[in-house]
Amino acid sequence: MTAAAGAAALIAVTGCSEGREYALPGDLCGVAVDSALIAPLLPPGAKLEQSTYSARPHAPRCELTVDKNTVLTVKGDVTTPDEDVMGGIGQRLASSGDPAQIDVGDAARVADSMAVAVARCTYEGKPGQFVVEIYPPIKASDVPARREALTRLMTVYFPAAQKAVGCAS
Repeated sequence: MTAAAGAAALIAVTGCSEGREYALPGDLCGVAVDSALIAPLLPPGAKLEQSTYSARPHAPRCELTVDKNTVLTVKGDVTTPDEDVMGGIGQRLASSGDPAQIDVGDAARVADSMAVAVARCTYEGKPGQFVVEIYPPIKASDVPARREALTRLMTVYFPAAQKAVGCAS
């Protein structure tokens, strides 16, 4: 091996140890999503695990962990049509940092450390609302990029998750 090839191999190995060693998931909470939408929200590490759980069939929830640290939490639910979702989550949005409206569902906001969307729908023949909340890890250094990544993910994930739980628009 030449010195240049050896140096290149060492750089490649060193870069991998500080980067992402795990495969990106192709779904969130059992809903197919392009891994490129999830990638900007995930940190470097060796092992990614996804725990999907649901208290009810219409409430998909999951956590992604990297090296046993929670890095992304996604919560979905079907609520009653008269529940004021945005009003109820308003304080959390405000404390999450500079909430701004995004074009998803009937109402949606992205903040520095969360995103939420809601849309009216029909679930099991009754009026309801589908709600999704996404919580990434909090890092002060990447706020603009994280907000953009959250917006892109919510734009694609929300309608797919709504369809997956059977909450028709």
